[in-house]
Amino acid sequence: MEDMDQRQKDEVAARRGQLTLAGMNQFYVDCAREEWKFDTLCDLFNIINLTQAIVFCNTADKATWLAAKLASDGFSLAAVHGLTDATDARAALTDFRVAVVRVLVVTDGVLNNSGLLPYAWLSVNYDLPASLDDYMTRVGRSGRFGRRGVAINLVTEETAAQVRQLEEYYNTAIAALPDDLSFL
Repeated sequence: MEDMDQRQKDEVAARRGQLTLAGMNQFYVDCAREEWKFDTLCDLFNIINLTQAIVFCNTADKATWLAAKLASDGFSLAAVHGLTDATDARAALTDFRVAVVRVLVVTDGVLNNSGLLPYAWLSVNYDLPASLDDYMTRVGRSGRFGRRGVAINLVTEETAAQVRQLEEYYNTAIAALPDDLSFL
């Protein structure tokens, strides 16, 4: 995660005061290794009564790869990233909004115009965000308007420490995902 000077930290703190993770159920799943994250995601989607989910990746290449893998496993999805043609992006977002597809794979570039990104009760960080601020932008939409929201972060040995950084930065708790997911 990026380092910030004090001025940047003060600006973020001011913005954070206007945002909240209250009411959000935040979890992490220790996948141990990068190559195990895909199977973990598929297992989650098969266990959870999935209506719709937004899955965040850090790069267009990863989003394209993940979308292809999920599609080959039979998941109904669309992918939008910084390299997606504007017409295709609008069509994909519309398909997600009207529930033609159940999974939307995106990158942070899509968040630049966050009004375009629809609501979903479940946000999955396939990759933890490169910036601490992007975490709020990603998962905050799941719990907006007083709705119940769930964020699941897939972590590896290399990224596990970032969960603690996020907890400290946002003064929040991100617990290990329990075995019993009936509450979802």
